[in-house]
Amino acid sequence: MFRRGNGGWSRPEWSGRNHRGVLGRRPHDEESTAPFTALAEPALRLALCHVGLGIAEGALTEARDLSRGGRAHRLPGEDPDLFLTYGELASAAQTATAVVDRATEVMAQALATGAQLDAEVPAGVAALVATAETVMSRAALHITARVLELADAPGLDRFWRNARVLTAHRPVAHRLRSIGEHYLNGSHHPVAAAFH
Repeated sequence: MFRRGNGGWSRPEWSGRNHRGVLGRRPHDEESTAPFTALAEPALRLALCHVGLGIAEGALTEARDLSRGGRAHRLPGEDPDLFLTYGELASAAQTATAVVDRATEVMAQALATGAQLDAEVPAGVAALVATAETVMSRAALHITARVLELADAPGLDRFWRNARVLTAHRPVAHRLRSIGEHYLNGSHHPVAAAFH
């Protein structure tokens, strides 16, 4: 299965020009990228959005369970401020989930179209994925930071650290500019260049 070569171990059927991913081969020239293969990078970014949602929802669920069990700074009882905070965080998680789910539906429809995909569709899909990334990033960072204030329990900070690692390398401002450019000007630029 794996063979030792000049540069180390490799899998022969995946090396060099024989490599074909799930979405096909991606040409070196991004402007000549077939519409269907242009979905590869947004599909990966969308998968990471689902990871971010899992981090946010996990943090919120664990903080809620700690609050219910009486192991948090503030006990649930009849504290209206605590209800307000959990309502805000639950709404942020549900909003992010709705946006990511919408992007997932559109991505699935585009992938189902296959090679007959219209050339304009990948840019729209990439814009939706960038929107999902933006909403998810903001929600995950906000939720994971706020739950630390609600329930300062050992290990709860792992959610915040994981959210930071997931979102730190892709600045929100850059994505928002790309989304705005697509909204105002349409999909005249290559998808990969606009939404990196």
